[in-house]
Amino acid sequence: MFKKIAFMIILAISFWTANAFSMGYSNLNHYSYYSRKKVHKLTINKNVVYKLNVAYGYVSVVTLPVIPLFVTIGNPSDFQYKVLGPQIFVQAQAYNKKVSTNMEVSTKYGLINIEIKITSKKDIVFNLDLAKPGNGIFYKNYLEHKLNILKTKLQKKYSAKYQGLVAMKNKLAKNKAYVEKLILSINKKTINASANKNNVSFTIIYKSKIGNKYYIKYMVSNSTNNYIVVHDLYLYDANSSWYGSSSKKEVRILNPVSNLKLMPREVYKGYIVYDNKNANDVSAHLYLKGKLIIIRVQI
Repeated sequence: MFKKIAFMIILAISFWTANAFSMGYSNLNHYSYYSRKKVHKLTINKNVVYKLNVAYGYVSVVTLPVIPLFVTIGNPSDFQYKVLGPQIFVQAQAYNKKVSTNMEVSTKYGLINIEIKITSKKDIVFNLDLAKPGNGIFYKNYLEHKLNILKTKLQKKYSAKYQGLVAMKNKLAKNKAYVEKLILSINKKTINASANKNNVSFTIIYKSKIGNKYYIKYMVSNSTNNYIVVHDLYLYDANSSWYGSSSKKEVRILNPVSNLKLMPREVYKGYIVYDNKNANDVSAHLYLKGKLIIIRVQI
Protein backbone atom coordinates (compact mmCIF):
# COMPACT_ATOMS: atom_id res chain seq x y z
CA MET A 1 0.00 0.00 0.00
CA PHE A 2 2.83 2.35 0.91
CA LYS A 3 4.62 1.62 -2.39
CA LYS A 4 1.42 2.39 -4.33
CA ILE A 5 0.97 5.77 -2.60
CA ALA A 6 4.64 6.67 -3.17
CA PHE A 7 4.32 5.79 -6.85
CA MET A 8 1.24 8.05 -7.22
CA ILE A 9 3.08 10.95 -5.52
CA ILE A 10 6.10 10.56 -7.83
CA LEU A 11 3.79 10.42 -10.87
CA ALA A 12 1.98 13.60 -9.78
CA ILE A 13 5.28 15.45 -9.21
CA SER A 14 6.53 14.35 -12.63
CA PHE A 15 3.32 15.56 -14.30
CA TRP A 16 3.50 18.95 -12.54
CA THR A 17 7.20 19.41 -13.44
CA ALA A 18 6.63 18.57 -17.10
CA ASN A 19 3.84 21.16 -17.38
CA ALA A 20 5.62 23.82 -15.37
CA PHE A 21 8.74 23.79 -17.48
CA SER A 22 7.39 22.87 -20.93
CA MET A 23 9.10 24.93 -23.65
CA GLY A 24 7.15 27.59 -25.56
CA TYR A 25 8.11 30.22 -28.12
CA SER A 26 8.20 33.88 -27.22
CA ASN A 27 5.88 36.09 -29.20
CA LEU A 28 7.79 38.56 -31.37
CA ASN A 29 5.23 41.23 -30.49
CA HIS A 30 6.48 41.12 -26.88
CA TYR A 31 10.02 42.02 -27.84
CA SER A 32 11.10 45.55 -27.18
CA TYR A 33 11.39 48.05 -30.04
CA TYR A 34 14.20 50.51 -29.60
CA SER A 35 14.52 54.06 -30.81
CA ARG A 36 16.29 54.47 -34.15
CA LYS A 37 19.48 55.80 -32.59
CA LYS A 38 20.10 52.34 -31.09
CA VAL A 39 19.11 50.37 -34.16
CA HIS A 40 21.43 49.50 -37.02
CA LYS A 41 20.13 49.97 -40.55
CA LEU A 42 19.86 46.30 -41.49
CA THR A 43 18.83 44.21 -44.40
CA ILE A 44 17.27 41.57 -42.17
CA ASN A 45 15.10 43.89 -40.14
CA LYS A 46 16.32 47.46 -39.81
CA ASN A 47 13.89 48.51 -37.04
CA VAL A 48 14.17 45.70 -34.46
CA VAL A 49 16.64 44.67 -31.77
CA TYR A 50 15.61 41.23 -30.54
CA LYS A 51 15.46 40.79 -26.76
CA LEU A 52 16.69 37.55 -25.17
CA ASN A 53 16.20 37.12 -21.41
CA VAL A 54 18.40 34.49 -19.74
CA ALA A 55 18.88 33.31 -16.14
CA TYR A 56 21.69 31.60 -14.26
CA GLY A 57 21.34 27.83 -14.34
CA TYR A 58 19.23 27.81 -17.49
CA VAL A 59 20.05 27.66 -21.18
CA SER A 60 18.31 29.66 -23.90
CA VAL A 61 18.53 29.09 -27.63
CA VAL A 62 18.37 31.36 -30.68
CA THR A 63 17.01 29.47 -33.68
CA LEU A 64 17.98 30.76 -37.14
CA PRO A 65 16.85 29.69 -40.62
CA VAL A 66 20.50 29.27 -41.69
CA ILE A 67 23.86 28.43 -40.12
CA PRO A 68 25.46 31.72 -39.02
CA LEU A 69 28.73 32.87 -40.59
CA PHE A 70 30.02 34.57 -37.46
CA VAL A 71 28.77 35.17 -33.90
CA THR A 72 30.25 37.55 -31.35
CA ILE A 73 29.12 38.64 -27.88
CA GLY A 74 29.89 41.85 -26.03
CA ASN A 75 30.46 40.40 -22.52
CA PRO A 76 32.05 36.93 -22.79
CA SER A 77 32.85 36.78 -19.05
CA ASP A 78 29.21 36.88 -17.89
CA PHE A 79 27.69 35.07 -20.87
CA GLN A 80 28.72 32.02 -22.86
CA TYR A 81 27.35 30.73 -26.15
CA LYS A 82 27.79 27.74 -28.41
CA VAL A 83 26.80 27.41 -32.05
CA LEU A 84 25.33 24.10 -33.21
CA GLY A 85 24.11 24.26 -36.79
CA PRO A 86 21.43 26.97 -37.12
CA GLN A 87 21.03 27.26 -33.33
CA ILE A 88 22.95 29.35 -30.78
CA PHE A 89 22.80 28.16 -27.14
CA VAL A 90 23.30 30.95 -24.59
CA GLN A 91 24.00 30.63 -20.84
CA ALA A 92 24.38 33.22 -18.09
CA GLN A 93 27.54 32.93 -15.98
CA ALA A 94 26.43 35.42 -13.31
CA TYR A 95 23.51 35.99 -10.91
CA ASN A 96 23.46 39.76 -11.28
CA LYS A 97 20.19 40.79 -12.93
CA LYS A 98 21.59 44.17 -13.93
CA VAL A 99 24.11 42.61 -16.30
CA SER A 100 23.31 42.77 -20.02
CA THR A 101 25.18 42.57 -23.31
CA ASN A 102 24.59 42.29 -27.01
CA MET A 103 25.15 39.54 -29.54
CA GLU A 104 25.79 40.19 -33.23
CA VAL A 105 24.93 37.33 -35.57
CA SER A 106 26.20 37.58 -39.13
CA THR A 107 24.49 35.50 -41.82
CA LYS A 108 24.73 35.43 -45.59
CA TYR A 109 21.42 37.34 -45.68
CA GLY A 110 22.34 40.10 -43.26
CA LEU A 111 23.05 40.98 -39.63
CA ILE A 112 20.83 40.16 -36.63
CA ASN A 113 21.10 42.24 -33.43
CA ILE A 114 20.19 40.63 -30.10
CA GLU A 115 20.21 42.21 -26.63
CA ILE A 116 20.82 39.65 -23.89
CA LYS A 117 19.84 40.41 -20.30
CA ILE A 118 20.04 38.37 -17.08
CA THR A 119 16.60 38.16 -15.46
CA SER A 120 14.64 35.95 -13.09
CA LYS A 121 13.56 32.57 -14.38
CA LYS A 122 9.94 33.71 -14.88
CA ASP A 123 11.08 36.11 -17.60
CA ILE A 124 13.35 33.68 -19.46
CA VAL A 125 13.05 33.40 -23.23
CA PHE A 126 13.72 29.72 -23.79
CA ASN A 127 13.73 29.91 -27.57
CA LEU A 128 14.10 33.06 -29.62
CA ASP A 129 12.71 31.55 -32.81
CA LEU A 130 13.69 33.59 -35.85
CA ALA A 131 13.14 30.66 -38.19
CA LYS A 132 9.46 30.33 -37.44
CA PRO A 133 7.35 31.12 -40.57
CA GLY A 134 4.85 33.01 -38.43
CA ASN A 135 7.42 35.70 -37.65
CA GLY A 136 7.78 36.42 -41.35
CA ILE A 137 10.65 38.89 -41.00
CA PHE A 138 13.60 36.71 -41.92
CA TYR A 139 11.71 34.90 -44.64
CA LYS A 140 10.67 38.15 -46.28
CA ASN A 141 14.25 39.32 -46.44
CA TYR A 142 15.39 35.88 -47.56
CA LEU A 143 13.09 36.09 -50.57
CA GLU A 144 14.21 39.66 -51.30
CA HIS A 145 17.81 38.49 -51.15
CA LYS A 146 17.12 35.65 -53.57
CA LEU A 147 15.29 38.00 -55.93
CA ASN A 148 18.22 40.45 -55.83
CA ILE A 149 20.64 37.63 -56.70
CA LEU A 150 18.43 36.60 -59.63
CA LYS A 151 18.12 40.23 -60.73
CA THR A 152 21.91 40.65 -60.69
CA LYS A 153 22.39 37.48 -62.74
CA LEU A 154 19.83 38.60 -65.30
CA GLN A 155 21.38 42.07 -65.50
CA LYS A 156 24.81 40.55 -66.15
CA LYS A 157 23.38 38.14 -68.70
CA TYR A 158 21.45 40.71 -70.70
CA SER A 159 23.61 43.78 -70.08
CA ALA A 160 25.80 43.09 -73.12
CA LYS A 161 22.74 42.49 -75.31
CA TYR A 162 21.12 45.66 -74.04
CA GLN A 163 24.26 47.70 -74.69
CA GLY A 164 24.36 46.20 -78.18
CA LEU A 165 20.76 47.26 -78.78
CA VAL A 166 21.49 50.77 -77.51
CA ALA A 167 24.49 51.04 -79.83
CA MET A 168 22.37 49.79 -82.74
CA LYS A 169 19.63 52.28 -81.88
CA ASN A 170 22.14 55.16 -81.81
CA LYS A 171 23.61 54.01 -85.11
CA LEU A 172 20.18 53.81 -86.73
CA ALA A 173 19.33 57.27 -85.39
CA LYS A 174 22.52 58.67 -86.91
CA ASN A 175 21.80 56.88 -90.19
CA LYS A 176 18.24 58.21 -90.20
CA ALA A 177 19.45 61.77 -89.54
CA TYR A 178 22.02 61.39 -92.33
CA VAL A 179 19.40 60.07 -94.80
CA GLU A 180 16.94 62.84 -93.89
CA LYS A 181 19.62 65.48 -94.35
CA LEU A 182 20.53 63.95 -97.71
CA ILE A 183 16.91 63.92 -98.93
CA LEU A 184 16.37 67.50 -97.77
CA SER A 185 19.45 68.64 -99.66
CA ILE A 186 18.25 66.87 -102.82
CA ASN A 187 14.70 68.28 -102.66
CA LYS A 188 15.52 71.72 -101.33
CA LYS A 189 14.47 74.93 -102.98
CA THR A 190 16.73 77.82 -102.00
CA ILE A 191 14.84 80.91 -100.86
CA ASN A 192 17.08 83.17 -98.73
CA ALA A 193 14.24 85.60 -97.99
CA SER A 194 14.88 87.81 -94.99
CA ALA A 195 13.35 90.59 -92.93
CA ASN A 196 14.87 92.75 -90.20
CA LYS A 197 13.53 94.82 -87.32
CA ASN A 198 15.41 96.46 -84.45
CA ASN A 199 18.64 94.61 -85.34
CA VAL A 200 16.91 91.24 -85.26
CA SER A 201 16.72 89.37 -88.56
CA PHE A 202 14.52 86.46 -89.54
CA THR A 203 15.64 84.50 -92.60
CA ILE A 204 14.07 81.63 -94.54
CA ILE A 205 17.04 79.75 -96.04
CA TYR A 206 15.33 77.02 -98.06
CA LYS A 207 12.24 74.86 -98.40
CA SER A 208 12.28 71.07 -98.89
CA LYS A 209 10.20 67.94 -98.34
CA ILE A 210 10.39 64.31 -97.24
CA GLY A 211 7.35 62.29 -98.29
CA ASN A 212 4.22 64.31 -97.46
CA LYS A 213 6.02 66.54 -94.94
CA TYR A 214 7.50 69.94 -95.78
CA TYR A 215 10.52 71.50 -94.13
CA ILE A 216 11.47 75.17 -93.89
CA LYS A 217 15.02 75.90 -92.77
CA TYR A 218 15.08 79.23 -90.94
CA MET A 219 17.56 81.40 -89.06
CA VAL A 220 17.10 84.02 -86.34
CA SER A 221 20.00 86.43 -85.75
CA ASN A 222 20.15 88.62 -82.66
CA SER A 223 22.46 91.53 -83.42
CA THR A 224 21.47 93.47 -80.30
CA ASN A 225 23.19 93.71 -76.94
CA ASN A 226 20.17 92.21 -75.20
CA TYR A 227 18.66 88.75 -75.13
CA ILE A 228 15.49 88.13 -77.12
CA VAL A 229 12.78 85.52 -76.80
CA VAL A 230 11.25 83.85 -79.84
CA HIS A 231 7.76 83.54 -78.42
CA ASP A 232 6.21 81.70 -81.38
CA LEU A 233 6.63 80.96 -85.07
CA TYR A 234 3.52 81.07 -87.26
CA LEU A 235 2.84 79.71 -90.74
CA TYR A 236 0.06 80.88 -93.03
CA ASP A 237 -1.67 79.76 -96.20
CA ALA A 238 -1.93 82.79 -98.45
CA ASN A 239 -4.35 81.04 -100.84
CA SER A 240 -7.18 80.75 -98.33
CA SER A 241 -9.14 83.13 -96.14
CA TRP A 242 -10.22 82.78 -92.53
CA TYR A 243 -14.04 82.70 -92.35
CA GLY A 244 -14.38 84.95 -95.36
CA SER A 245 -12.06 87.65 -94.04
CA SER A 246 -9.01 88.92 -95.87
CA SER A 247 -6.67 87.50 -93.21
CA LYS A 248 -4.65 84.39 -93.98
CA LYS A 249 -5.39 81.00 -92.49
CA GLU A 250 -2.86 79.64 -90.02
CA VAL A 251 -1.17 76.34 -90.93
CA ARG A 252 -0.45 73.86 -88.15
CA ILE A 253 3.26 73.41 -87.41
CA LEU A 254 4.16 69.84 -86.47
CA ASN A 255 7.12 70.90 -84.31
CA PRO A 256 6.00 74.12 -82.59
CA VAL A 257 8.67 76.57 -81.48
CA SER A 258 7.92 78.42 -78.24
CA ASN A 259 9.89 80.67 -75.88
CA LEU A 260 13.27 80.14 -77.53
CA LYS A 261 15.81 82.40 -75.80
CA LEU A 262 18.68 83.93 -77.79
CA MET A 263 21.59 85.66 -76.08
CA PRO A 264 23.12 88.87 -77.48
CA ARG A 265 24.87 88.31 -80.87
CA GLU A 266 23.55 84.75 -81.01
CA VAL A 267 22.40 83.06 -84.22
CA TYR A 268 19.93 80.17 -84.16
CA LYS A 269 18.99 77.81 -87.00
CA GLY A 270 16.13 75.34 -87.05
CA TYR A 271 13.39 73.66 -89.06
CA ILE A 272 9.66 74.25 -89.33
CA VAL A 273 7.85 71.03 -90.24
CA TYR A 274 4.31 71.05 -91.67
CA ASP A 275 2.08 69.11 -94.08
CA ASN A 276 0.29 71.84 -96.09
CA LYS A 277 1.98 72.46 -99.43
CA ASN A 278 0.23 75.83 -99.89
CA ALA A 279 1.91 77.46 -96.90
CA ASN A 280 3.96 80.37 -98.19
CA ASP A 281 4.03 82.97 -95.43
CA VAL A 282 6.06 82.69 -92.22
CA SER A 283 5.79 85.00 -89.22
CA ALA A 284 8.13 85.18 -86.24
CA HIS A 285 6.79 86.78 -83.05
CA LEU A 286 9.73 87.98 -80.93
CA TYR A 287 10.07 89.79 -77.63
CA LEU A 288 12.87 92.34 -77.21
CA LYS A 289 13.03 94.32 -73.95
CA GLY A 290 9.46 93.22 -73.22
CA LYS A 291 8.13 94.56 -76.54
CA LEU A 292 6.56 92.39 -79.23
CA ILE A 293 8.27 92.45 -82.63
CA ILE A 294 6.62 90.69 -85.60
CA ILE A 295 8.84 89.82 -88.55
CA ARG A 296 7.06 88.28 -91.55
CA VAL A 297 8.73 86.64 -94.52
CA GLN A 298 6.87 85.51 -97.64
CA ILE A 299 8.30 82.50 -99.48
